[in-house]
Amino acid sequence: KKEPVGSPKTDSTSHHALRSSSCREGVETACNGTLLVFDDLAEFQAVYDCLTQEYEVHNDDFESNYVGLSDIVFDDTADALGFVDELPLIDFESGFDDFVSYRRYSSNLEDVWLANGAIDNQHPDQLNPFGDEIMETLINAQGAVMIGGSIFFVAPDGTQYEITNGDCHVLTCLQVDPACADTGNVITLPRSGVIQGTDCCNDHEFWDVHHYNNNTRKFWWQMKWHYWQFWDHATFRGQMKAYRQKNGNWKRHKTNLSVKVDGKWYEPNLPDSLCKLGGNFNEPQVVKKRRKRTNRYGWFGSPGYYPAYHEKEPSALFHYGGSTLTKELTFP
Repeated sequence: KKEPVGSPKTDSTSHHALRSSSCREGVETACNGTLLVFDDLAEFQAVYDCLTQEYEVHNDDFESNYVGLSDIVFDDTADALGFVDELPLIDFESGFDDFVSYRRYSSNLEDVWLANGAIDNQHPDQLNPFGDEIMETLINAQGAVMIGGSIFFVAPDGTQYEITNGDCHVLTCLQVDPACADTGNVITLPRSGVIQGTDCCNDHEFWDVHHYNNNTRKFWWQMKWHYWQFWDHATFRGQMKAYRQKNGNWKRHKTNLSVKVDGKWYEPNLPDSLCKLGGNFNEPQVVKKRRKRTNRYGWFGSPGYYPAYHEKEPSALFHYGGSTLTKELTFP
């Protein structure tokens, strides 16, 4: 019998001590240990929330010890002390011997990108469908997870599959041949994300790189509207990752960052229109010293929560080192 997901432990002997994660309690694996298994969306949500709290406490504790330092000194101090901001996530993953997370896979791609000169138009997150290191911790390196007996898989081209009978062999087949979806137990959603025969639900995104401080610093940013088959609704997210040059090389950079998203959402089930205006959203902005930040409207949550299928005039405000950059996502 599964144990309930515990609350994260916040006590530590030092600001970057390895915490004993209770978030993994009750989480099982399938497909020879390569896939995490959650009984339902509520359990997935609980583990996500648990890891989010561990991650934030871990990083907030470290930051609180060095209040008042400049961005560069703070970043160099973290490097010198060997501080690992993702340590709670690494600790969680270490409890599953044969599991490799999408977070680890994505981080390795970023390492290669940095080693090869961090060329702007080659940032690996262009092809990352998740854009959330907590969520990426729960998804395997191939983009799959089991929830409520179904395997949900996001292919590299963005196509989403639900294997309703949880067949690991079908998942293995799909990873090499999309024709394996023709088994009778697979629901397919193309990357366009069109729902109910209307164009108000198409996926759309935009990204760029912003240079500053005489081109010695930069951040990669992205805005993305995305329909999730996993939770049968859409999200709009803003994401940013910061970098700086040190000794002639680009590295990840811990600096004052925040992302704020706002706009309007459409509800497809309101009278007279599949895309009727449902309301406004305006997510909070919190500045913290981080190397990456994400903010979103719409999430898995409770049934019926955030029923948006399309956002109108969504925008994101990116805060970096005391300055701001505002962008609006324009749909074609």
